[in-house]
Amino acid sequence: MNKKKLAVLLTTVSLLGVVGIGSTLAYFTDKTDVNNTVTMGNVNISLTEPEFDKLTNGSKKITDVLPGQVIEKDPTISLEGSSADAYVRVKLGIFVDGKEADANVRNEVLAGITHEGVVFASESDDWTLGTEGYYYYNVELSQDDKDVLMFDHVKIPTTWTNTMADADLEIKIQAEAIQADYLEGVIGTNDAGKIDSWNLTQEISPYETTPESEAQDAQE
Repeated sequence: MNKKKLAVLLTTVSLLGVVGIGSTLAYFTDKTDVNNTVTMGNVNISLTEPEFDKLTNGSKKITDVLPGQVIEKDPTISLEGSSADAYVRVKLGIFVDGKEADANVRNEVLAGITHEGVVFASESDDWTLGTEGYYYYNVELSQDDKDVLMFDHVKIPTTWTNTMADADLEIKIQAEAIQADYLEGVIGTNDAGKIDSWNLTQEISPYETTPESEAQDAQE
């Protein structure tokens, strides 16, 4: 590439969650009067990249990258707070100079995204490429096992030539979660019994928690 630069933006975006179904059921009685209180639970996830943030000082951008260079990148999905158990799925978006990459470039980039030396989801029992371009994680996250590291390295394709010089490559990650319990008829599986779809009737929207300071003010 005549030492021309390739700027790489490895971006994490679009963190989504689905509100879960109630977890606490209390009964208060006095003679013949019964009051039922249902406290709704929640599904709350985070998507972080601690090592990559250290590498880029939080900018999530690396410059002067060359073909064949391996970059440490560690997108990690975690349950937050008192979140109910949840399944997660992700989409990987590949963009060059702000435009969605063509199939060849996308496949070249995906081939360089690895976890412990294995191409992401290619030989994994845990991740399945399913419908609508989503990768489905087949293990539910729980309070006992809150985190999943998606992959740990990205290798820039060695086939790239001067046509990619000075280009901006972006890898965008969209993570979504859904409660793990009471999902009869929602979770779809392939012939191997692996999750490959969520049969949802509504669009997933972010679940936002109330900051502790605001919650305290509200109680006061």
